[in-house]
Amino acid sequence: IGRVFLLCAFIYVTLSTSQRRDSELSSKLAKSNDSIAAINNKLISIVERGEKNGYNYIKYSNGDAVVWRKYTWNTDVSVSWYGLYFASSKAVDFPFTFKEAPLIIVSPGTTNELYWMGVNEVSTTGYKLTAYSVKKGMCYSQGNMLIIGKWK
Repeated sequence: IGRVFLLCAFIYVTLSTSQRRDSELSSKLAKSNDSIAAINNKLISIVERGEKNGYNYIKYSNGDAVVWRKYTWNTDVSVSWYGLYFASSKAVDFPFTFKEAPLIIVSPGTTNELYWMGVNEVSTTGYKLTAYSVKKGMCYSQGNMLIIGKWK
């Protein structure tokens, strides 16, 4: 009888310890899941990547968007302006509508011409591109465009 009692007591202690451990593990697992959910809310992921109208773009889950392209333009740089010449602005559309007017960075591409490009009238749907030069005449201009803004 003594051995049976000891065996029963051992089983009881083992089961109650096991239940306590299960409860502690369950509580720790719930806390871990909450922590993972909090981290996931802070992660920024790519929600869309694509190409449209000559642009490449990436849209992120936090609402940011990065757009880039190489823009080429044969134009007559003939309007005189303080010793320089420029081409009338050309309207260019974005591949999608931004929430607010984005930042546009233009750097010259590789050509044998002396020119530079600029943008004005930037809106949520597009911008106007202007080519400038120190010489009058036809200009084959290239610009590397980087556009950063909010899409949502």
